[in-house]
Amino acid sequence: MTEDTLKVWFDREAKAGKHQAARALMMFRGFLRWCASQPEYRTLVDREAGQAPAIVQNLPATTRRTDALEAAQVAGWWSGVEQLSNQTASAYLRALLLTGARREEMAALRWADVDFRWRKLTLADKVEKSRTIPLTPYLHHLIASLPRYGEYVFASTGKTGRIVDVRSCHEKALKAAAIEHLTFHGLRRSFSLLGEAAGAPAGAIAQVMGHKPSATAEGYRPRSVDALRPFLERIEAYILDLAQVQFDSTAQPGKLRIAS
Repeated sequence: MTEDTLKVWFDREAKAGKHQAARALMMFRGFLRWCASQPEYRTLVDREAGQAPAIVQNLPATTRRTDALEAAQVAGWWSGVEQLSNQTASAYLRALLLTGARREEMAALRWADVDFRWRKLTLADKVEKSRTIPLTPYLHHLIASLPRYGEYVFASTGKTGRIVDVRSCHEKALKAAAIEHLTFHGLRRSFSLLGEAAGAPAGAIAQVMGHKPSATAEGYRPRSVDALRPFLERIEAYILDLAQVQFDSTAQPGKLRIAS
């Protein structure tokens, strides 16, 4: 694997999509670094091949995404999502906003990972193998309202048995709310910003989201699920208030509604 080989590959892939090719290149650089650390592969690769000027100078400029829901947009977004004909996608999108979970983490949620008795969710985690977060009152009712088809909470009739791509559904909701653009990661970012506005500590927000532990203003200290619960419930209540949702915690599953 040489600079020339990689340049030919990158030029071909860039014709289909420059940003996607750049992303693949970043991943391949990591692979080259790993190969260089392994005695049996070290002589087969050039660790610096991906850094060649002929490739780097053609990389597209990177821009940091900052999309997120503004507080005033939450009601419109929520209403648009709630009115989707695909109720599984509707519940899934709301679950993303209420937990700040990564889209694949929530999509892979199994019924076995939902503890209704002790009100906990266990999500597959990008950093650790898994993380457990509180199951808040509204999300409890939302999940309990879903039909049980197979092992996955957000089930689908597709090959995977679970929800995979709801971009078209999300676009419909955004259009109904007159919101021009919001990515799935933007929903995750929205949770963080709304959590701050609700008064939750930065460390608690980070732990719920599964961020890699780091120093924060309060100092990072892992909390138990029960210690996280009041903060996540506060965030949920704040989001529901912005969404104009009237929620009765004693209601039967399926009885949730948005205020008129």
